[in-house]
Amino acid sequence: MFRYVTLLHFFLLLFLRTSLLFSQNDLLFPDARSMAIAGAGITFADHWACFHNQAALGFIKTTSIGVYTENRYNIKELNSGAIALAIPLKKFGSFGLSYYIFNNSSIYNRQKYSLAYAKLLGKNFSAGVQFDLLYTHVNNYDNNLSFCGEIGILYRIHPKWEIGVHVFNLTGANYQKYEKEQIPTIMNIGVGWHLSENTLLVVEIENSTYNNITVRGGIEYEVSKKVAFQLGMRSNPWINTFGFSYKAKNLRINIAMEYHQLLGISPGISFDKYFGAE
Repeated sequence: MFRYVTLLHFFLLLFLRTSLLFSQNDLLFPDARSMAIAGAGITFADHWACFHNQAALGFIKTTSIGVYTENRYNIKELNSGAIALAIPLKKFGSFGLSYYIFNNSSIYNRQKYSLAYAKLLGKNFSAGVQFDLLYTHVNNYDNNLSFCGEIGILYRIHPKWEIGVHVFNLTGANYQKYEKEQIPTIMNIGVGWHLSENTLLVVEIENSTYNNITVRGGIEYEVSKKVAFQLGMRSNPWINTFGFSYKAKNLRINIAMEYHQLLGISPGISFDKYFGAE
């Protein structure tokens, strides 16, 4: 237990001492469930942890896959899509494969291919890493391949409390051919609080190399075992989010909406399939 607490302290110190800023960039947050809670998915243990916090993959029990699409502000040039696959191998840990594309256009698009690995280091503590390949296409210009990594931890302090820390681009890698464009280094710390058996509150703080600190969070309320509603808010800029989930035996559908006072609504939807679910 001591080494887990020490590692958690290291991440917290790294978060507090690193002068990072937040930015709007084209590496967004796939998964309509977390989108409906303003992107606060750092403690969610499912296949979408490939994008939010790879450590959460260590807690999954069954193989699962999900697809996601979003049309930001209903502008076709700002569309995005993603797919994520998680494969648990019991005592050997869990693997995750994911793909993300922003702006599926022949003029410009950016893609992200990722391989993740996570492992429980105790009953309630997991750590994860991920290797990312970023591909950028600009029409009539050189295509670019860049590489970066991610790392995260998730600690279930109590049956009702969990805390996660995640760092994207820990080494500060840059886009190789675009000297004036940096890959943002993004750090998140968040908590999940199960207020009751059917109510979850999540709060995250994000800091990156592009802009000011962002706070986001929200609440998820399960009306029944099949139906849930989400509501969230995010700062910098101020955005409101809401969503709806439907769960069957081995399928989950999430529909989300994000509202910006000036730019309007961004709809998103994801479909999740669980293999061997009870």
